[in-house]
Amino acid sequence: AASIKGLLCVVEMQHVISVSRHGELPEEAHADTLLRCAMLRAEARLLSLAASHRLSLAELEMRIAADGAGRWDLRTRPGHLETNVAGPDSNREETVQRLREASQELLAGCRGQDVEASLRACVEDAELGSLAGRSTRLLGELADHERLLPGSAGRAAAVQPSPAPRIPHPAEWWRDEHASGPLFVGANGRPCLRCLELAQITWESILSFSDGPPAERQPPRQALVEQAAAFRVWAFAQHRLLALDALLWGSWSGLLLAQHCRDAELLASAAWRRELSRQHVG
Repeated sequence: AASIKGLLCVVEMQHVISVSRHGELPEEAHADTLLRCAMLRAEARLLSLAASHRLSLAELEMRIAADGAGRWDLRTRPGHLETNVAGPDSNREETVQRLREASQELLAGCRGQDVEASLRACVEDAELGSLAGRSTRLLGELADHERLLPGSAGRAAAVQPSPAPRIPHPAEWWRDEHASGPLFVGANGRPCLRCLELAQITWESILSFSDGPPAERQPPRQALVEQAAAFRVWAFAQHRLLALDALLWGSWSGLLLAQHCRDAELLASAAWRRELSRQHVG
């Protein structure tokens, strides 16, 4: 993990230096400040990778649970799956579309509070002292820019997602208390309820490719909790990168809209990969 973080830091340092050469950073931002920005971006990238891995494992657990009900046999060679996938195509497409829309809505709901938390952390970071004024200004402008995004009025009235969990130092991510169980939730913690709803839709999406008896459609509770926790951390990682981008460039200037569009692209790509995987497995 340390070597991966080091490589990511080198890549991110090139990005930070590129921004500084375009004059987007204040003159008082010295080399230590640039290095700290690169380190924070590298940690966010690594956090996103760790959460993505947990998301994949949780979905695999759901497929294995469905396999136990005679649906997905992951041990069968591609093209020789003997499970019943005779559900109506329209129902499958509707479920997949609902999953994509719910994911995008949840990401958008997390964005404001995640970006705000990330910028406040930057204000309190002693190594980013030369950018503290910029962080405070961006915090003050955030709400006005959020209101300009598509669907902002509906999100304001919706139930807000839970705040992201406390993210420990990367050196602690692979300790037993974090490596086992839901990602960074803790033994007595509870995952975001909105994320649990999304995990339930994911389970329904998997089941839409079969028509097994309703009594066998009980979701694997632990896998739902695992996916809910991982999705919340993954969303936080994306939004921490967004906050650091704004900090480097010194303004929102289209960053929020670009992130909104990027979220839609990421989720559409994920749905496409999931569908392709199902076709190869079944």
